[in-house]
Amino acid sequence: MNSGDTNKLYPIRPHLGACLELSAYYPGLLPTGEQIIIFATGPMMYAYRFNPVGDYLGKQDRIHSAWLTDSPPDQRSKSRLSGVLGWADELGLTAATIHVRKFHSGYDDPQLELYDHPSYFEDGDFGLEDRRESTIRDWSESGAFVLHWCTTEYTLTREGERFQ
Repeated sequence: MNSGDTNKLYPIRPHLGACLELSAYYPGLLPTGEQIIIFATGPMMYAYRFNPVGDYLGKQDRIHSAWLTDSPPDQRSKSRLSGVLGWADELGLTAATIHVRKFHSGYDDPQLELYDHPSYFEDGDFGLEDRRESTIRDWSESGAFVLHWCTTEYTLTREGERFQ
């Protein structure tokens, strides 16, 4: 699933404007030009770092100190957003489209990586092999790609906009 041009840059735009409670991820730029995408789950937040030309540098994590464990889901969503935006502000991160090369964050969970196409294209559910190959070819020609984090595949257009 991870073949293709290693020099190609893949855009990742802020999901839902990156400042909403339901945003899945938060990409942006530091004043130095470094690119970051933050994901959050429960009390944990993860920042995946890329240099200005899109090469993967590594991952940082942080516990959201004000996480509301026993609160209703909408309160936890607000708390998650508050934690992410607070960390972004501390880093000097400005929400923006980032441009990264194909990468894999390593085997330390949660993993983040780019795929050429969704994993279900490999499942054999297409019936005939020529149908599967046609689907993969159409997908590739569209320029779409997959941002895979933890157990979720986010499908993105060639412009880096999430769709599903």
